[in-house]
Amino acid sequence: MRTVSFSSPDVQKKMNQDFVCVAVNTEGDPSAGSSQAHAPADRAGQCAPGIGNQNVQMIFMTPDRRIFHTASGFHDAKALEREMEFAEDLFEKIQKSPRLAERVVREDHHDQMIKAGYSPQTLQRASQLVSPFGRLQAGITGFPRTSQPSRSDMPINIFARKTEQTRMLDYQFSQKYPMLAWDQFEENPRLLVGEAVTAFASGNASGGRIGGDSPRNVSASQGSGGQRSR
Repeated sequence: MRTVSFSSPDVQKKMNQDFVCVAVNTEGDPSAGSSQAHAPADRAGQCAPGIGNQNVQMIFMTPDRRIFHTASGFHDAKALEREMEFAEDLFEKIQKSPRLAERVVREDHHDQMIKAGYSPQTLQRASQLVSPFGRLQAGITGFPRTSQPSRSDMPINIFARKTEQTRMLDYQFSQKYPMLAWDQFEENPRLLVGEAVTAFASGNASGGRIGGDSPRNVSASQGSGGQRSR
């Protein structure tokens, strides 16, 4: 994310103009995964969308620190821009109808999934498949849009399903916990990432030249009061 997505001039411009941004180091957080250590000069490795959901979580909050959208795992620059645009549109609706904020958050996340091609039956089935042992086990068999993979395209299909699964679970998190207060989330961040502690590797390890910290990137939506304080 640091070398690919957050280095994009378009992403930087949007984040600096439209958001109050805070990065939180989750090293030692029991809800966070573990990843290879990389020196700043290391080249970025290839990474599939949605991978590393316990290493990087982007959390969008209102100025009074209520979570209304999340995006877990790796997102390339274009995907991150789309998530930020969705968050901006949703935040504008929340501002216009603050008393209906929870309802608006639920409905907009549901509608976004329908627009993405998920049927109501698939969304319902996936919500019932979530495992207490971690997101990687949730909903793997619940995506009829992807055909049964052959041996030659097995990796592509597996990553496609993982990407769909991660995005669906993020959106369902916002539906289940609309406008969740940050203090409540901080008490139990596993609500978002599940129970399993997963490892995440991208590219080659840097040989232990730096520590294995894994930042949770917190994007607080518009407003000077949106920064996380510890």
